Formats: sequence, structure tokens, C-alpha cells
Amino acid sequence: MNCRRLILTLIIGAVLTIQVSGQVENAKKEIAVYNYSDAVTLLKMALNKSSDKTKQEATRLLAYCYRMQNDMQNQKEWYGKVITFGNADPSDYYYYAQSLRFYGEYPAAKRMYLKYDSLVPQDKRGRIFAGYCDSALAWRNNPPSFQVKDAKFLR
Repeated sequence: MNCRRLILTLIIGAVLTIQVSGQVENAKKEIAVYNYSDAVTLLKMALNKSSDKTKQEATRLLAYCYRMQNDMQNQKEWYGKVITFGNADPSDYYYYAQSLRFYGEYPAAKRMYLKYDSLVPQDKRGRIFAGYCDSALAWRNNPPSFQVKDAKFLR
């Protein structure tokens, strides 16, 4: 009886694994034809029942889909998750920094840009954008001392 249960469990596990990897592969096909919304649906289904390796791949693909849809809020969330896996690609740090900067989270964005710069020193964007974060903080802390008004007489 226990042997049958073990075999049945293994078969069900194998079927679920094939189904989940099929969802990720189908999502990749949707991405290839720029159908990001359908890919997002497939990837979210795959996340619910997959192994850690598949979750990492699905998470990275989700972040990519949201970036391609210019959905900065979800891009920030999912690239943040990609970073927490610990084996992120250097570009993941760059795109996560971009979304952090978009939301005005300049210190965190600067850290991600500098991490990107340390991983890809030949690409100057990391260092340049980290400097932009410093500038934005300085501007935020030093508001202008003038007020722009509508010049109706110039019409």
C-alpha cells in the first residue's frame, strides 16, 4: 500500500513539474511575440506550484514583462524579488535601480546603480545614474527660492 502511494505521489509530482515548466515555456513563446500580458498570466500560474529554480526564472521573466509594459510599480516589485534570490544578473540591478529612481527612492537606487557599476565597470551608466541620484537629493533638499506665475499679459 505504501509503495503504491509513493509511486502515485511521484507520478503526480512529475506531471505537475512538466505542467509548470510547460507554462514557463509557453510564457517565453508569448514574450517572443510581444504578448506580455498573457505571459504574465502564465508566469504567475507557474510561480504557485514550481521549484525554486523555476520560481527564479519565472520571477525574472515577470520583471522583464512588466518592464516591457512600462509598468514601473510591478517592475520595481518583481526586480526587487529577483535581487533577493542572490544570483541576479547585473542588468537586474540596473533595471531595479531605474524603477527605484522613478519612485524617488534615490538612496536605494544609488546603491543598486553602484552595485551594477561594480559588476559591469565598463558600462558608465551605473556611475552616471548614481550621480544623478545625488543631484536629485540635493535638489529635493534645496527648493527654489522663486515662484513661477502665469504671464497673462504676454498672450
